[in-house]
Amino acid sequence: MKKCIGLVLSAVLIILTAIPSSVSAAGTVKLGDVDNDNQVSALDLAAVKQHLLGTSVLTGNAYIAADVNANGEVEALDFAEIKQYLLGKITRFSGEQQQTGIGITWMDGKKLYPVGVNYAWYNWSYEFSDNNWASNFARIKSDIDTMSTKGVRALRWWVFPDLAYGPIWSGANEGSLCTGLPDKWVDHMKETCDYALSKNVKIYWTITSFDCARNDDSVDHDDIIDNPVVLQSFLDNAMKPILQKLGDHQGVMGWDIINEPEWIVNKADNGEPNGKGESFPLSAMRNYIKTTCAYIHQYAKQPVSFGSANMKWLGAQYDLWDDLGLDFYDFHWYDWATPYFNPTTTPASSLNLDKPVIIGEMMPDAKSSSLGMTHKQVLDAIYKNGYAGYLLWSWNDGAYDCKPYIGNDFIDFGREHSDVVR
Repeated sequence: MKKCIGLVLSAVLIILTAIPSSVSAAGTVKLGDVDNDNQVSALDLAAVKQHLLGTSVLTGNAYIAADVNANGEVEALDFAEIKQYLLGKITRFSGEQQQTGIGITWMDGKKLYPVGVNYAWYNWSYEFSDNNWASNFARIKSDIDTMSTKGVRALRWWVFPDLAYGPIWSGANEGSLCTGLPDKWVDHMKETCDYALSKNVKIYWTITSFDCARNDDSVDHDDIIDNPVVLQSFLDNAMKPILQKLGDHQGVMGWDIINEPEWIVNKADNGEPNGKGESFPLSAMRNYIKTTCAYIHQYAKQPVSFGSANMKWLGAQYDLWDDLGLDFYDFHWYDWATPYFNPTTTPASSLNLDKPVIIGEMMPDAKSSSLGMTHKQVLDAIYKNGYAGYLLWSWNDGAYDCKPYIGNDFIDFGREHSDVVR
């Protein structure tokens, strides 16, 4: 197919030299249809190539049609997207989802482009315990104050990373049922959301992580993934009180069902088990995510997703997570993946997902990575490529601390896209 397109392009370029490139027509412009013949073809690709080479200039509706990522410029990214479209790798252009700005759809029905950081945890599994809450909350407020001054508008925060202390269980082993939450746990989560909202920050609550399947824990409740009775007890007795309190809270960005489940999905199902604990069939993990998503939708107005370990599993190589009822998709990006899966050079539309997709974890120091880019430069590139959000790892993770690398990047990006960074 690539060879065919190349041969057609050679012939088309000869023809186009005699045709004015300022093709325009009244009515709605169809992205990719540069010559206005009601189809996207090699002729359109050739016209864009001529424009980029400077042998002709696109103007008017032809220019608008060529700008398939809808960023106001006709550039190499547009040429690459049209080529992917012709090769059948994508079925729509990224600009088609940008009519009112890129972003996820939040509970007010408007687009929201989450820009921010992961907060992860300070007190693993004990984050919202009533023990030492006054001092813990003082630290939380101080951190949120600083985040707000740096343009952080979204905060991804883990709630029950390994299902150990919170919530409460009838026993320590598989088969135990969830019986509730520690005292004042929900109150402290709400207090945190209230304060975050006062600083124009929204929290993206991550419910659990692949860490729930680790062998080195003294408790074992990973059977929420493959035991429907245990899962229902967790949903009813841990999640429901949280959702009832926070399901319409303006300080909640969304709900993240599980962090990086691919590390505990069986190899036979194209997962990559980390060898540190149990792994599960893809069918079990899909059912867990789908069931939890549907449950959250009963009580919460905010959108629901989960954090995939890499875009590899969200359509770039494998398509593991379609048809689960999610409101947006979320994948994580570290430099090991850049040579293979790079959102600055890969349009979101090429993943063929049915909902917007955000980058829920991003390497803290992009400038010193193989990208050699500031976070503002990365944000500009992924916005052009149709991605819907960007959160760094992490505000409080020692050697992976993102604070020194934010600068004014979020502030500058937010100022340029104030319609969706809010």
